[in-house]
Amino acid sequence: MRAQIRDFMNTRSNPKKAKPRKLLGPPPKQPPEVEALWEANDFEELHYRTMDGLRARKKRTAEQNALLVEHDAIESRINDDPEEVMRDAYQAIDLGTTLLMRLIRSRKLKRQVFATDGSLHSEWDEAFQCLESRLNYLNRQLVRLAEQGVPEARNLVFYQAKLLTKAFIRLAQAYPADFISPAESALTMPSLRAANPGYTADAKAIATAIHLAEKHPAGRMTDDKERIGELCGSLVVEILESIMRARREYRTDEETLKMFQNFHETEATYRGMTLEEYLRNNLYPTKYDHVMACAALPELRENPAAWWRQRVKPMLREEFDRLKKNPVLNAALWAELGRSTDHGTEGARWKALSDNCRNKLNQLARRAIPERFE
Repeated sequence: MRAQIRDFMNTRSNPKKAKPRKLLGPPPKQPPEVEALWEANDFEELHYRTMDGLRARKKRTAEQNALLVEHDAIESRINDDPEEVMRDAYQAIDLGTTLLMRLIRSRKLKRQVFATDGSLHSEWDEAFQCLESRLNYLNRQLVRLAEQGVPEARNLVFYQAKLLTKAFIRLAQAYPADFISPAESALTMPSLRAANPGYTADAKAIATAIHLAEKHPAGRMTDDKERIGELCGSLVVEILESIMRARREYRTDEETLKMFQNFHETEATYRGMTLEEYLRNNLYPTKYDHVMACAALPELRENPAAWWRQRVKPMLREEFDRLKKNPVLNAALWAELGRSTDHGTEGARWKALSDNCRNKLNQLARRAIPERFE
């Protein structure tokens, strides 16, 4: 959204550049095994698969040959002197981080958008957005490496999670208003738990101050008597949150398209464009399908059966198939499904998961608050 506003502001300050542009179509869908690698954030394996594919081709373009040469040069360096490659990587990361920190300090890339009455509508820093994207990428890689059992990765997950959680608690106590936007649509928040269950790390006061789960349909979820119910409940909530994000994205993009259609700088490009066309041009194919399916759902508490049939069950099946291939993704749930069935077969595990998750969805629907998208 901010990038779109930035582009819009650029056209306002440079009216000569405001020409109708041809919107590019989305990339084609990929084979299931490739989609799985994207889902797992395993971009290096995707790179090696791509290089193997190029190498197998009888005819290659000059650009493809250049990619192979670059790839092989790095592989040769790794084989000959891995320590030198690591030093280069270390220096590159340090240099990039230093540059971003200095850019943030300079405020040269800080942007603001004001409403017609002069009030501040929104602000952001493009240098921090760049840092944010790299942190998000590295955190996802840390999680993936920990799942794969890379030495010390799981210890690092523990310490980094604790570091960030302590920072959240301290900042939420001092600046609760700044956390309301993400917290009110989330079911849970970062918290520190001790061996003594009575130690809460000020969790109740913080949850109240940041309006935790006020806009979450499952915001009143309670503990279950059985462990499998709690584990299935957490999984259902994750799926619900994905659906909610898609529904909010649909409505945000709907407002964005209206904005583009109402300003003369962008009206020529977006004139007559439907929301479906706009989304199809801006979303990856699988995400487009997900967003459209989620947007078509009724209110959860009005028709939980539709949510189950159209989105929750299909997404649950996808998660089950991932878990079947890699139980470490949710080891506690996989083990509990085995204990709760007679033989722990795939069919029995799926039935237990499906039955428990459907029951949990119905429970959540009865307590659900109306969705608010403002």
